[in-house]
Amino acid sequence: MNAYYLRVVLRCLLVALWLPTIAFASTITLDKTLEGITFPTVVIVFVLSSLSGATALLQRIDRELRESVTKTLPRPTLFAASHMLGSWLAGCLAFMLAENQNINDWLELGIIVVASFAGAKFIESISEKYMAHWTPQAPLGEKGAP
Repeated sequence: MNAYYLRVVLRCLLVALWLPTIAFASTITLDKTLEGITFPTVVIVFVLSSLSGATALLQRIDRELRESVTKTLPRPTLFAASHMLGSWLAGCLAFMLAENQNINDWLELGIIVVASFAGAKFIESISEKYMAHWTPQAPLGEKGAP
């Protein structure tokens, strides 16, 4: 019973932390946020995220094919698309965070590369965790049951 109350308190605390965040976000305008970002900067971030994401994708495909009994990828288009979108999302998030903290440009580029390389797998593992929590599980004995 104590664990239940602890979870309730933690959830209430999490909700309470959103209020100052929303208040702070309402003070920032889009023009102020984008004033120092140029088109070449966006292109460089996109290219670095793409190269890093593609490298991670090729490593994952190699690992998946080595571990697979059938030596095929199920739904390869969806596999590649979800991986690359996750890499771009992670790279974009890393860029925004680095810009917000006024990090040195070379360090910022390194952070973007690392985030894009690791980002797709991280986002996939988090989404699988939450999707498994919210989707109903098949009863034992049915197809797809653990």
